[in-house]
Amino acid sequence: MISTNTPSGLGAQGGTLSRHYMDTGISKHNWAVIDPFEKQWSEIYYNTPVPKDDISYMEQLRSLPQKPDFENIELFARTDDEDTISTDVDDIIQFCKDLKKSDLDEQTREFIWLDDRTYTAYFPNMMSSSSHGNTRRKISSLDGHVINAHMSSSYEKPATSPIPGGNEAPCARRPSARYSPPSRSYNVPLTAKTLYNALKEKRFDHESLPDADRRLIYMPDPEPPDFFALTETVPRHQHGALRTAIAQHLAFSPLLEVNLSTSDIFIFQLDLHLPFFAMRTDAYHRNHTTTKLRREWIDLSFIAQVLPGSDKDGELGIYPAQVSVTMCGTSARHYTVYGFEDTDFDKDHGPAGDEEDDDDSTYIGVQHDQIIRGKQDANFPIWDPREYFLTTLKSRVRQIRNEWDRLVRTIERAYMSCTCHLLYWYQTMLQRLQILLPVLKATTDLWDNFVAPGGDILYFTTTTSPSCAPRIRNMLAAIRKDFEKLKALYKTLSQIQEQCEKGESSVEAQMMQQNNNNADLMILYICPVSVVSSFFSIDTPIMAFKRNLISFLGSTIVLMLIVQLLRLVKARQAYRPQWWRVIFTRGNQALQGDRNNIMRNIAGIRSVRRTRTV
Repeated sequence: MISTNTPSGLGAQGGTLSRHYMDTGISKHNWAVIDPFEKQWSEIYYNTPVPKDDISYMEQLRSLPQKPDFENIELFARTDDEDTISTDVDDIIQFCKDLKKSDLDEQTREFIWLDDRTYTAYFPNMMSSSSHGNTRRKISSLDGHVINAHMSSSYEKPATSPIPGGNEAPCARRPSARYSPPSRSYNVPLTAKTLYNALKEKRFDHESLPDADRRLIYMPDPEPPDFFALTETVPRHQHGALRTAIAQHLAFSPLLEVNLSTSDIFIFQLDLHLPFFAMRTDAYHRNHTTTKLRREWIDLSFIAQVLPGSDKDGELGIYPAQVSVTMCGTSARHYTVYGFEDTDFDKDHGPAGDEEDDDDSTYIGVQHDQIIRGKQDANFPIWDPREYFLTTLKSRVRQIRNEWDRLVRTIERAYMSCTCHLLYWYQTMLQRLQILLPVLKATTDLWDNFVAPGGDILYFTTTTSPSCAPRIRNMLAAIRKDFEKLKALYKTLSQIQEQCEKGESSVEAQMMQQNNNNADLMILYICPVSVVSSFFSIDTPIMAFKRNLISFLGSTIVLMLIVQLLRLVKARQAYRPQWWRVIFTRGNQALQGDRNNIMRNIAGIRSVRRTRTV
């Protein structure tokens, strides 16, 4: 939360804020006095200059006089204020264990999508703050939409801005934006090595390349070399955000929150992490191996066995997956979005590429924004970070809602297809529900906490443009509707769990009764026959009698009667105290009655009192 005190009252931090005031031209009177615990988006994020982070966080650590004790990914994951390794840090270290720069050359997978946009390319009348240090006019969240109406008249044909370096350059000599020639363009999809080379270039004030004001990085099924390319090039002010993004993605844990920081420079961070389960019917999982934690395939073949018309090739199962989006930056014009997504359960999934034609149709082609699932043309960027975050949230919540809906409806149909299941079926279903329900519950709780009084939704209550407010309201309404649907699905799963528990108890009771009946059968009929047979097989019997069929049958029947009598006595043992109590009470009453009928006469002789009868 941004402090409401004046710089003079902030101690050591006051000097930092004072210098920030002078650098940005913000006066003390521009600060709004707010409750220190109130969540409110700050106007500072529309006036902050470009952060001067030309050297990456890792290079800064390695350049210190005291050499660090760790290297590579462990150096990135650890912090000075941590005495012990947390679970999140350990996950990162284990996933990227023993990774080094030379491993980038061995990774040839091309799936990474990188998109850079230059603010002045869309607003040519705005002066670049990175070159002159002057602040530009306040950006409006509507700007990314207004540009479509007038930009075509400003530019006839886009030019290209490739990164120098020959064949190794990750930038392509072709346009990547419809009306924005100064924006950097890339031959997407990229490998980890080409991404590393692109991110190593100066982001601002480059000698030959335009500024990369808004940067989007999307990685489907990120592997250790992909994370290495990010951790080795991340600037210092984005270190915490990237670390959170990687750790949260590996942890298979939900998160929806906004954080504002004023430690050294003003930074905002918006996190969106949504775990879910993707149900698929295929044989792909047989050859599917993953090094990620908590991503093991879960068998649902017991459900397919009771589904009507289930004749698809392969086995039914679910893949744990997660969508992770972390946005961090210093202003509405300078921010980075990291997007990680598990998609390996869909073999044909890949980033939507640009149009490859060399004619004029290239300039009017669509570039799909992979972070928003291709629902937005990247050539028309949404500059306001809050609006971009809500747009992403709306798209991704709809995605996981569809996946959850498909899974829950299948489970519901399987349960309703038969009125009575086997005990194994109930037990297996309960085991699967114990995995699904906590994840779905935690996901629905995200929205409840987000919109609760004092929740992070307060950061979105104020907009920078009156015309933006209806879009924000509509997006929030759509997001709320999808979360309500998720709550309904959670309720359905909970009801199925309750019914399965009752069904399990009922089947167990029936099995117990059946076992008792089987035990009675053994005791009453089989055991007497076995005992008599053993007795008749003795060479020298204890009692002398003729051993023939009649004696065998007679002995068996007698033994059966004795066993039955013992069972009856044992079954009625619980009532024996009551019988003795009744006998004792009645005997007492009879004895007391007899005493009342005996009396003594005057002479002291006992006599029986006569009772008058009618």
